[in-house]
Amino acid sequence: MDYLIVDFEANTSHVYANGIDEIIQFSCGIYHDHTSEDKIKFFNSYIKPNFGIQNYIRKLTGITMNDVSHAPYFSAFVSALNRQFFESVIFVSFSHDDIRFFLDNAFKYHANTNWIKGYMNLQEIIMADHQLTAQPSLRTALSLYGIDFKGKWHNANDDVLNTTRLFRHIEKNHTNLNRWIYNRQQFFEKFNILLRADKDGYIVITKQGKKILRNLVNRYPDRDVNFLMHTGIMKKTLEKNRIDNQEKKKMKALRRYIQHLYNERRYAVFSDDDHLSRHH
Repeated sequence: MDYLIVDFEANTSHVYANGIDEIIQFSCGIYHDHTSEDKIKFFNSYIKPNFGIQNYIRKLTGITMNDVSHAPYFSAFVSALNRQFFESVIFVSFSHDDIRFFLDNAFKYHANTNWIKGYMNLQEIIMADHQLTAQPSLRTALSLYGIDFKGKWHNANDDVLNTTRLFRHIEKNHTNLNRWIYNRQQFFEKFNILLRADKDGYIVITKQGKKILRNLVNRYPDRDVNFLMHTGIMKKTLEKNRIDNQEKKKMKALRRYIQHLYNERRYAVFSDDDHLSRHH
């Protein structure tokens, strides 16, 4: 089985209009089961952002506009990276932030994700193995295995080298890592806070999703579902949850629940709305 161990540096999402943590450095290593360290293929590249680099991030990482001015855009780098695989890979990161960064950027910039067949969060494994209640930092996690951190903090290339060292120690202590792998459907659902599929395969509005949609309706109380679905804030909400407006079942479930909220406002119809949030 092939694993792609990744780490990123990124802008923070609240500053720019694209509403995502835009990746500005992409580092990874392709690791095959129990391979020796000298046979791991590492890749590292700056990524050209569409909205510059924040001052805070520039100071934190040392990455400047000069560094990224001739770098590939995110989708171009992912396409080039994809050509390095002979089969689909398991996407491995130290924490869930990296897979969220990746999916946000992939959806925003239309990068192919079909080469990812699963996802593994090393932090989850470490917390279970050591019975931790708080999420450890990478440095703390390394120390639990007697490993010293090498390199500089906030450098994706150094972080992925250290994460790979950590992964090799975890692999030695586990006869079967498959139980820690989320399949494609599971990890896409894990990072979608609006919708999920229930046990019968129905598309369901999540509890948090209902709150988000109710807040949007309250923001435009005198409008209707057609207006709301075409607002900028709805577009950003869909993008953040990686929902394509061509996904008919998901869009129909959203429209149906939003219509229910407008009806509830206007006609004071209060009923159990669970069945209204279901669409097969």
